[in-house]
Amino acid sequence: MSPIPNPYVPPPFDPVPFLTPNYHYSHPFSQSAYQNFDPVTGDFKVIPNQNGYYLLGFKVREFRNGQLLSTVYRDFMVNVVDCTPKVTAQLAADTHDELTNTYTINLCTDTTNLSNESTYAEFIQEHQWQFDFPVSNMVDTAWSPFLTFPDAGVFTGESVLNPDSLYTDTATVIFNVTTEMQPDFQVDYDTCVGGPVSFFNQSSTNGGSIQFWFGQSHSRVCCPGGI
Repeated sequence: MSPIPNPYVPPPFDPVPFLTPNYHYSHPFSQSAYQNFDPVTGDFKVIPNQNGYYLLGFKVREFRNGQLLSTVYRDFMVNVVDCTPKVTAQLAADTHDELTNTYTINLCTDTTNLSNESTYAEFIQEHQWQFDFPVSNMVDTAWSPFLTFPDAGVFTGESVLNPDSLYTDTATVIFNVTTEMQPDFQVDYDTCVGGPVSFFNQSSTNGGSIQFWFGQSHSRVCCPGGI
């Protein structure tokens, strides 16, 4: 049942007044709140930054051969309140970006057994992994799945708790897979005169990047007969 003005006033109705400049008909959750609307698919994503009651209105028009057939209006009341998340998607990894909830795992082999550390178990009704491999996407519902990668490279995946539920959370995981690594250096120095030592890198790997670390060592190289 559609709302009826009281007292009744026939259309056209007066525009709804907004508390400008913070609020506008195109930004009902305030100008500072993140929102993204896809006019093709109708998907609307918003991240409110203030508690309150918000009214969201949509107008959908149907066309055929360029002719307008019908127009539908729908209003939605959104109540934004503080809440404590009941589930948190997390796993054991080398690094973790808390802002984006992205985990990075560095591997020197083409297999791994993921360690799922998501909480709280009593609120997790459904769980699935979604992996983006070069050949095809793969979905796994095991709590801590065993993975075999097709080759070296960078792969991505997601851990999704309670998909399509009110209490849901998602973590992104990045796999840096290196199956072959051969560290090698060519060294050039004068064995009889103290001076600089030149290192020429000849290391190789089939995936990821190579990082170098030099430490101190207590050794010396002498000419035959000593010094």
